Amino acid sequence: MRDDQLPLEVGAVYEVFGMAVVEGKAWYVVEIALPGRDRLTFPFPATLFEVVDPTPGPRWTFGVHKGAKGAHDLVIFSFPPAADDPGFFERLLDGSPEETQLFIEYRQTLTTD
Repeated sequence: MRDDQLPLEVGAVYEVFGMAVVEGKAWYVVEIALPGRDRLTFPFPATLFEVVDPTPGPRWTFGVHKGAKGAHDLVIFSFPPAADDPGFFERLLDGSPEETQLFIEYRQTLTTD
């Protein structure tokens, strides 16, 4: 996907479900809607957003994951188990039933807290 085709709307407010820091660059995990598809949870560079509320999500924690030899560490701020598992959001994007269910359950707690 090219930068000029990013499925983000200028001025829209997006809820952040996680933040990853890789090689000193922050990425926000937000939910987006694509035409003809279900909503997707996808990482975008934090530089594309203006923070309107810096409060972290409820029950957020963080995980530090060692990179492979020569690779940089990965820091994830999110809800457990997403923060504890560096592959969680990738599997969620791929449509994994387990991660999808965990994400739905977390998202539902946001409306009941």
